[in-house]
Amino acid sequence: MSEEAVTAETPAEEPQSEPSFENSLAALEDRVRRIDAGDLPLEEALRLFEEGVALARECHERLDSVEQRIIELTGNPESSGS
Repeated sequence: MSEEAVTAETPAEEPQSEPSFENSLAALEDRVRRIDAGDLPLEEALRLFEEGVALARECHERLDSVEQRIIELTGNPESSGS
């Protein structure tokens, strides 16, 4: 192998400690779809519901964080739309 191939930096994905907002939202939507189908055993539906609640909280926290960052950047709490 050439040294260039070894040292050349390629845009690698950063290791994510947690999924992105979009991935969490998609996972939440999947849980909702599966529960809404109505063909799950009770225990599995409950497990999916619990996962959905955790995902919804995670998404909400991320949105709050983004809103706070926008306020910090603009210096104007009114620009957040709340």
